[in-house]
Amino acid sequence: MRKIVAIVVVAFGLILAASVHAQSGTVGTNVGNSMNQPMVVTTDNGNVRMQPNPTSKILTMVPRGHQVTVIGTANGGAWAHVLVDGLDGYMDFVQLAKP
Repeated sequence: MRKIVAIVVVAFGLILAASVHAQSGTVGTNVGNSMNQPMVVTTDNGNVRMQPNPTSKILTMVPRGHQVTVIGTANGGAWAHVLVDGLDGYMDFVQLAKP
């Protein structure tokens, strides 16, 4: 009987964890937050996205030369976690350069 209860508890925990993880919107991210580095946009319209992936909703577009603050990284360092005029989002690092 204890084995069945243990299996049910583990299964429920896995289902609950998967549900919370999927709802968090951070699937596939590895976010660090120890940075506070200014960078400038190098593309005509840099996309600031809700999540660090190219299919995520675009929150705003930032013009070439506009400064953003990189506050962390995501997806193994391929994406920048940025603050842009008070907006918190993500940009692909290929759109950014040091000022």
